[in-house]
Amino acid sequence: MRNARRIVFAVVSLVALLALSQVVLFNLRLHRTLLLQSLSAECSSLEREIEELENESAVLLSPSRLSDLGAAMGLGPVPLDMMALEGAAPPVPEDAVAQLR
Repeated sequence: MRNARRIVFAVVSLVALLALSQVVLFNLRLHRTLLLQSLSAECSSLEREIEELENESAVLLSPSRLSDLGAAMGLGPVPLDMMALEGAAPPVPEDAVAQLR
C-alpha cells in the first residue's frame, strides 16, 4: 500500500511538472511572438524613414537645385584654363617662367 502511494505521488508530481513546463513554454513563446511583432513594426518604421531620407537627399543633391543655388550666390562655371587634370602639374604662370630666366 505504501509503495502504491509513492507511485501515485510520483506520477501526479510528474504530470504537474509537465503541465507547469507547458505553461512556462507557452508564455515564453507568447513573449517572443510579441517581441517579434514589436521589432517588425519598428523595422518597417525605420525602412520608411530611410526611404524619406533618401528622397530628401536626392532632392537636396539634384544638379538643377545646386546650379540654382550657385547662381544665386554669384558662382559660375570654372573657366577651362583654370582646370587641371588630377595628377597633372598645375599650370605655371608665364611671369613666373620669365622670372626664372
